[in-house]
Amino acid sequence: EVTPYDGMHYGPTKTGSVTILNSPPTIESVSLTPDTVYEGDTFTCTPGVTTDIDGVIVFTYAYSWTIDGSPISASSSSLDSTQFDRDEEVQCHVSASDGTSYGPDTSSNAVTVLNTAPEVTGITFSPSVVFTNEVLTVSITTSDADGDSVVGGFSWYINGTSVAASGETLSGLAFFERDDEITVTVTPFDGTDLGTPLSSDTIIVQNTPPDAPGISITPPEPVAFVDDMLCQIDTDSTDADGDAVTYSLGWTKDGASYSDATTTTIAGDTVSADEIRAYESWTCTIVPNDGTENGTPGVSNVSIDTIFAGWPSQDVNLSEADINFVGENLGDYLGRNVDFVGDLDGDGRDDIGLVAPENDDGGTGAGKAYIFLASSLGASPSVPASSADYLFVGEGDGDKLGGDYT
Repeated sequence: EVTPYDGMHYGPTKTGSVTILNSPPTIESVSLTPDTVYEGDTFTCTPGVTTDIDGVIVFTYAYSWTIDGSPISASSSSLDSTQFDRDEEVQCHVSASDGTSYGPDTSSNAVTVLNTAPEVTGITFSPSVVFTNEVLTVSITTSDADGDSVVGGFSWYINGTSVAASGETLSGLAFFERDDEITVTVTPFDGTDLGTPLSSDTIIVQNTPPDAPGISITPPEPVAFVDDMLCQIDTDSTDADGDAVTYSLGWTKDGASYSDATTTTIAGDTVSADEIRAYESWTCTIVPNDGTENGTPGVSNVSIDTIFAGWPSQDVNLSEADINFVGENLGDYLGRNVDFVGDLDGDGRDDIGLVAPENDDGGTGAGKAYIFLASSLGASPSVPASSADYLFVGEGDGDKLGGDYT
């Protein structure tokens, strides 16, 4: 208040007032950390020294965020990666309050979100078991935090040595052979950065067994007691690994193993004519081996001729026969085999044996054999089989007794 005075008198007193307003606080600086950020990281906004000329020392803060200069709806002191992406520029802004009013925003340093390098998460081979001359293909699984498309760079190694192949496939014809150890190292790339290389497990090239030889039995229609059978190789086996191939040979007769063969070229390749009987089925099997394992066998089959072949160099008309032997039943096939059986009764003459392999006396197709002594054969040109001196009857169905007369 003011009272004027002129040296003699005081004048009236006048009063005046002024209101001192609040000064809002100020923030000297704001830091945004970390300054190297990738997808999956979280930003933290931290205000620096805050001052208030009114002496206030306790403050509250308000936060706001911008990405590439544009505000976003976030108001906490941290910001997770759901709010930002690679290559975006992130900045936070903070104002302080002394309880009365907020001061001006102070902006942080700007941080640009960096690219996250891709990863290879898995490597698989196809086929999982590889042989010489096959093509090996590699497949990969990858991940990228930024959602980028990822491609792989492939480096192939054989027995630890790099080879000049860079794609997803490796040809056995050009690069590998049996027992080689193969690995591939894959480096991922997302269009911006290379990721950490990942090496596969080792795959070992397996032995390829030899393929089947082409074989045959000669003659193709052998006759019992006439033809030796020879099993021979017509076309050698091939081996993809270039291994030398050896062979083992075996015979079966009517499905049972036969071990009495002799040798012409390959051990056990020949069966003597004396060992062969009509109606038999013979199989020759030749197994190739490359020194590591057996390959696919070659197989050939023959059935022994069941028809009496006659005399090779002479044609004889049945009407010229001195004696006709008449079967007991239609379809017995009497005479399927005919032979001299020696002098059984000691009269100085060979006796005759005949067979009827389809005779049914002992069962369907049991077969029957007949022996006629020469001394019993009279002048009659027709001799019933039932009048034979000796009869041999098959024991059961399908025996075909006499199918091969010994």
